[in-house]
Amino acid sequence: EFLADAVVHGDVAPPKWYTLPHQEWDECTVVQMDVAGFTRLASSIEAEELIDLINAFFTSIDHVAECIGGVWKVETIGDCYIAVVGGPLACADHAERAVNLGCCILENAARISCKTLDLSVRVGVHSGSITAGFIGSLLPRYLI
Repeated sequence: EFLADAVVHGDVAPPKWYTLPHQEWDECTVVQMDVAGFTRLASSIEAEELIDLINAFFTSIDHVAECIGGVWKVETIGDCYIAVVGGPLACADHAERAVNLGCCILENAARISCKTLDLSVRVGVHSGSITAGFIGSLLPRYLI
C-alpha cells in the first residue's frame, strides 16, 4: 500500500505520520525542475504577479503530468517542482514518461517567456530506486 494514500484517507492522524515505516521503489525516475535566476526574477516583479506566474506555470506542469500518467507530484517548494514517475504508480516506461514531462516543462516555460519576462528553467531526470517517508511531526512531509 502507498502510505501517502493511507494518510490522505485518514487512516493515520497527522501527528503520527512520522512513525510510519519508509517505503522503497526500484523502478522509477525522478524529475526535478527549478527556475534559473528565480531570486532576480522575484525582485523584478510584484509579489502578486510572481505568485500568479508560478501558480500558472506549476498548474501547467500538473496538467501535463496528468496527461502523461504515472506521475506522482512529490512537492513544490519555492520555484522547485519535484515528481516521481513510476515507483508507487508503477509503469514500465517511467524513464520515457519522465523525459516527456521534462520536455513539456521546457516547452511551457518557453511559451510563458516574453520580451519582458525570461522564464528559464533547469530540468534534471534520474532513474533508479528511491526511498520515501514522512519527515517531522508538525506539518509532516512525505519526501523522497
